[in-house]
Amino acid sequence: MAVKKKAKSKKFNRSMAKKAVKKVQARVKRVAKKVVKRAVKQAVRVALPAVNKALAPAGLKVVQTANKRLVGEISHFFDKISVGVIEVKDTIKAGDKISIEGPQTNFTQTVASMQIEHDKIDSAKKGQSVGMKVAKEVRKKDLVYRLI
Repeated sequence: MAVKKKAKSKKFNRSMAKKAVKKVQARVKRVAKKVVKRAVKQAVRVALPAVNKALAPAGLKVVQTANKRLVGEISHFFDKISVGVIEVKDTIKAGDKISIEGPQTNFTQTVASMQIEHDKIDSAKKGQSVGMKVAKEVRKKDLVYRLI
């Protein structure tokens, strides 16, 4: 003959209620953050073209930078050998995918190699000036972004 165990019944008390409320509040907070984030992205997507249209006569443009990080600025371009000199503001490595953007420039490429004073390097740190072969013509003050 088998003996059945009685299931213990839990009494619902204040501390359990407080824990349940905290869990629900945390979940609501997470969902609210997601909803707000989605709404902001949508608003930016809708407003950005209108803002750029208004700024165009002044020669200005607003660029969305959520998926890229500023790593440098072009300081010189050697047109015969198609090499740009980049003043590095953040670490950049060979193999990184970069975007070079300016008023008349906008293209992406992969960093094949970089040089400092004709010495090949694998990565450049903040403050260094590096030479890099570029796919298209770049201009002084063009910005270099690492795509994330």
